[in-house]
Amino acid sequence: RIASLESADLQAATGGALPKHQQCSPNLFPAYGTAGQLAKIDIRYACAIIAYPLTGTVKDLAGTGLVLANGSTTGTIGVSPALDANNAPTGADVTLTMNPVPYGSTYGVTVLTQPTSPAQTCTVTGGANGTGGGTMDDAAETATVPGVNDLVVTCVTNK
Repeated sequence: RIASLESADLQAATGGALPKHQQCSPNLFPAYGTAGQLAKIDIRYACAIIAYPLTGTVKDLAGTGLVLANGSTTGTIGVSPALDANNAPTGADVTLTMNPVPYGSTYGVTVLTQPTSPAQTCTVTGGANGTGGGTMDDAAETATVPGVNDLVVTCVTNK
């Protein structure tokens, strides 16, 4: 019978040190014999770098077609405006959720496609550098809500 191994078991096996910025779990592998028969027990753990959320708010979005990109991850995020009962844009704040970013990686959220109907110009602020970018670091890891949660995309209708 193979016992269940938890994070605390890894701490005990490694003298109390878990790999920093990683999530570890037992990695199942073929086990032979029993602990009573073995002089040494091979415990294997698989660890992965923790990825943290990249979130914020889109303000005053009235147009359609806004597309944001993060330079450190593949893919883009389309953002739709908040709509009223008649499907007309309200300009109300919209929650922004980008793909998570692994610890130690950089991020750089930019506007890939500006909204139309009506035409708007949107800019990104927030993040570690104030312009939608930075590094997912200790400050993001130890935040009250881990990750970067202060991105703001502000849209202004073109005249």
